[in-house]
Amino acid sequence: MVVMWWWVIAVVVLLAFLFGVIRNLFTESRSSLLTSTVVAGSQLTPATSKELYALFRTFFENEYESIEKFREGLSKSGDVILFRTSENTLIGFILLQTRMYSVDGTQTLVVQGDYFGLRKDYRKHGVPLLSLAKYCVLLKLRHPFTPMYYFFVTYSYRSYLSFGRTMGSYYPCHSAPTPPFTKKLLDILGTRAAEHWGNYNTKTCVIEDKFHGKKGALAFTLSEPSLMTKTIDFFIQQTPGFRDGDCLCVISSISWATIAH
Repeated sequence: MVVMWWWVIAVVVLLAFLFGVIRNLFTESRSSLLTSTVVAGSQLTPATSKELYALFRTFFENEYESIEKFREGLSKSGDVILFRTSENTLIGFILLQTRMYSVDGTQTLVVQGDYFGLRKDYRKHGVPLLSLAKYCVLLKLRHPFTPMYYFFVTYSYRSYLSFGRTMGSYYPCHSAPTPPFTKKLLDILGTRAAEHWGNYNTKTCVIEDKFHGKKGALAFTLSEPSLMTKTIDFFIQQTPGFRDGDCLCVISSISWATIAH
């Protein structure tokens, strides 16, 4: 009976979410309409991987210095979400990995956003974050009773701010301390993410870039925030070296409560 009620709640939440997605899609102007497609990295065609690599390098100019290495990385990664205009122009992507971790004996599913790039003129569009949320919802439906989290690292206060507006709760943040279990998982993920290019600081949850922005740096200058908010102020205080490539590690629980949010 308990299991049945969980599924009833899950279906109701999913229907409410899909209604919101459809409503958002129809309120976008046709000129800015985007479509999203989820593809396994290993299943990308040579033409699509070449197209993706060209766009990828406009955001991450020092990562994957050849298309051969890029294709090799894709073959070992998880899924890719591709964003295209109505004219089929590729304007954005999210590279994802999904992995199970054991924390204090609890099996925990983690979706990790490795790379997220979106052309500047589409950064206020709702489809990318909605598509990511949909991806997490569908994965949660396949693992309804497994603790699940989304994790990413960022040196962009814009990404941190957008994420905060989308998710019900996320850490670290200005409004509440990180729960102990979540902090343990965050430290595991942050240490692993920093393995080849930086040092993970367990106090601040920041990966301090030992290449000082020369590894994986953005191919454009991040502008100063025009309006300070508590969220942006927290990000800058927590990650003072973000202009030099230091990244804040961010985590959010993907629960039925956050999905309903």
